[in-house]
Amino acid sequence: MEEKKPKQKLIKKLKVRYRLVLMTENTFEERYSVHLTPMNLFIGISAGIVLFTLIVVSLIAFTPVREYIPGYANSKKFERLYKNQSLALDSMSNVVNSMQFKSKILKDIIDGKTPSDSTMRLMNDSAIGVIQKMIDDRLMAFDNREYFRKELETNPTVPDNFMFIAPVKGFVTEKFSPDANHSAVDVVAKPDEAVKSTLAGTVVFSSWTPDAGHVIGIQHPNNIFSVYKHNSVLLKNAGAYVNAGDAIAIVGNSGELTTGPHLHFELWHNGSPLNPEDFMKF
Repeated sequence: MEEKKPKQKLIKKLKVRYRLVLMTENTFEERYSVHLTPMNLFIGISAGIVLFTLIVVSLIAFTPVREYIPGYANSKKFERLYKNQSLALDSMSNVVNSMQFKSKILKDIIDGKTPSDSTMRLMNDSAIGVIQKMIDDRLMAFDNREYFRKELETNPTVPDNFMFIAPVKGFVTEKFSPDANHSAVDVVAKPDEAVKSTLAGTVVFSSWTPDAGHVIGIQHPNNIFSVYKHNSVLLKNAGAYVNAGDAIAIVGNSGELTTGPHLHFELWHNGSPLNPEDFMKF
């Protein structure tokens, strides 16, 4: 009985009715009143908290408001990112495939093969322009052979206005020294750098030798002849016509007479060796 009395007292207190009155300050006129009990007040506050919680949860779960909450997972946002990344990867894959296709066509041309019309139609206009120029240069070599032969016979000296182009940019490690049986300059350049033709002319030699490795020789006007040794790759075949500055090979370390990647460059005129450093700066 003693245990029930405190409980009964608590229940009675919760059921005690109170009156909440709102009145004006000056006249004490009653404006609004409401009857409350502690139990009703507790239930009302609890219901308000539950309702507020439901509203907040609904806003987060079913509206874009959740995107502004740090760390909240957004499946649609991740889906958009995934689609964008997929499109970017597809685009990169297409670019890589296109570059591989163009590289194959260029390699075929370098090897002396002419691409078919159907292959050319698959390439864009800029790539076709480059390839067509390479084909035209190859055909031009044969058209200009007789012209260069006559010009060499009638112009035995090196003209002062010849503009030589350095085959590579780098450091001269061994200078021109005919007395030491070195009628050339050795130039160390960046790995895989392109070797350029010093003047326009016709490729008369493009092959492999045991001592010098991959060698290419070019006959220029006025009986000037240039030689490029120890290349890793040759980009032009014998008979091809090249302009000054055209890539003809890649710097390498081929052949037995080499101690590291470099270009062995010789320049000849009327059968006599010239010092390349007198005509160009490496």
